[in-house]
Amino acid sequence: MEQRPKVEEVLGHLHTYRFCDNVWTFILTDAQFKNEETTEQVGKVKIVACDSKLLTQ
Repeated sequence: MEQRPKVEEVLGHLHTYRFCDNVWTFILTDAQFKNEETTEQVGKVKIVACDSKLLTQ
């Protein structure tokens, strides 16, 4: 499995957020992903999150 860098901080302007069927969706503009070594600038990013406990049912 490919190893991914750990992101310690996400900054940005919250454009839209939504909660439907136990799934959160966030759309950020002018986002920055930071860790100890680097900072990555992204124009627009979509983050989708759900409760992992619900996936095991």
